[in-house]
Amino acid sequence: MEASFQQAEEKDVRDLEQFLAGANVSSDGIRSRFEYYLLARDGEGKMVAAVGLEPMKNIGLLRSLVFSPAFPHERIPALLQQILLVAKKNELHSVYLATNKPSSLPLFEALGFKQVEAEELPAAFYASPHGKQLAGIEGCLFMFRPI
Repeated sequence: MEASFQQAEEKDVRDLEQFLAGANVSSDGIRSRFEYYLLARDGEGKMVAAVGLEPMKNIGLLRSLVFSPAFPHERIPALLQQILLVAKKNELHSVYLATNKPSSLPLFEALGFKQVEAEELPAAFYASPHGKQLAGIEGCLFMFRPI
């Protein structure tokens, strides 16, 4: 299956909210920050993957990485590389992520992310309600990548 990437536009918000809800992922803040989301659509225009950034001053928090079973897993690195370009375009200096899946660390390390301890996270991370919530989750792993 071929999947094309596109930056989300206002007309995509409802579709994106439904896609995330189908994966039981919060869509809080999408309406005001849709331009920080990247979508993947199949040849028929159906959304098959999405990923977003929550901007916090000059850093971004990777969030809402969701893909359907139809999305080719070998395209996940390309999807992540594209969202890093969105971060660069929006003049973010670095991107952070949180995961509870240690098995995903090698993928993120291959894209230049390095693991950091919660105590090393910048103050802007804790200023975000979502970032603060993540920092309080036991077993949550954090990673960082300069842009």
